Amino acid sequence: MSDKMFCEKDGDPVEVYPVWNDEYLKNTRIDENYLKGIILQSRGKLKDNYYIITPETCTLIGDTAMKNSTGNDVHFKMLKFPYKILEDVSRNFQIQQQPSSQ
Repeated sequence: MSDKMFCEKDGDPVEVYPVWNDEYLKNTRIDENYLKGIILQSRGKLKDNYYIITPETCTLIGDTAMKNSTGNDVHFKMLKFPYKILEDVSRNFQIQQQPSSQ
């Protein structure tokens, strides 16, 4: 599974950085170009706040505001957590029961 997961917080989009994908985790960093890519893909529809939940080691930029193609501000909010938490969870996490279907 390499796709990012999305949800909402008070009507604003929230992206969960794909910590379950080891290659993505090792090779992709959130920087200005990453954020510009999000703006470009939104084709001017993204505005206001955009939250990203990510390990702090994957973020090279802090909270940042950028203009979309229609001139509206997009405020990127980084919700960072220590990578140690991810390591601890992955070590202690066990699936008790496998799902019987997708």
